[in-house]
Amino acid sequence: MSGLLSEYARVTERVPCAICGHGGWCLRARDGSDRAICARVESPRRWGKAGWFHGSRTTGRTQRKYHLDETPDESRFRLIADEGRQRAGELPAVFARFAAKLGVTVAALEALSVGLDDRPATTWPMRDHLGRFVGIRERYRGQKRAAKGSRNGLFLPQVPEDALVLVTEGESDCAAALSLGFFAIGRPGCQGATDYLARWFRSRAERDAVLVADADEPGRAGASALAALLAPTCRTVRIIQPPREAKDLRSALCAGTSRDEVLAAIEGAAIVPPTLRLVERQVR
Repeated sequence: MSGLLSEYARVTERVPCAICGHGGWCLRARDGSDRAICARVESPRRWGKAGWFHGSRTTGRTQRKYHLDETPDESRFRLIADEGRQRAGELPAVFARFAAKLGVTVAALEALSVGLDDRPATTWPMRDHLGRFVGIRERYRGQKRAAKGSRNGLFLPQVPEDALVLVTEGESDCAAALSLGFFAIGRPGCQGATDYLARWFRSRAERDAVLVADADEPGRAGASALAALLAPTCRTVRIIQPPREAKDLRSALCAGTSRDEVLAAIEGAAIVPPTLRLVERQVR
């Protein structure tokens, strides 16, 4: 573990893990990249006893390239998602209790194709920019993990799109935004699935993106980096933090935040200007 600490710093309560949100046991990259080793959320890449690797893998100083144009092998993830939705339909009371525990609507969870397995854990499909299944996130007794072979993707609701798009950090915040009546896309952490998001917005003209940053340093940093990337593409890009000084949007919703409060925060936020440095960036 000591060798890792030359490249990674331990997370703290003040700067928690970007993957699981906890302030202990996990590691974050010292270079400010999206790399993290999480002791709680599983990924296809186990990193010894430290946990599971998340983010862009590196070899020396060369960033790993993901071939996003490759067709994902989505049959297994689609089967998990379909079985989960079927079980949720068979256990509506259990599903409704889970929605109430999160403080979101059942309709929001259904829009995200959330299901139940036999534990019962909840299954949250992750998709690419074309809506194809690339993985499944599971939530069970407060813990998060990914189904074997999953790739980090978007929590993309299967509902009509809107010109105003809220981009949230995490799946439950996406459900909160949907519960408030917004069209929203969730990303798996404060720096996850950036290329998928960029491609989603690039294929759609005249979108107003609102990045809802968690009220912590990683959340603000991740939103700022994403805003710079999206600004040349979108009609407008704004960054807001959850109303009522809440740590995230779901907490704000549970505290009584209304749609009008979020709209007021959006209207009061400055538009992020495009930067020439990123106009020609190629998203792989």
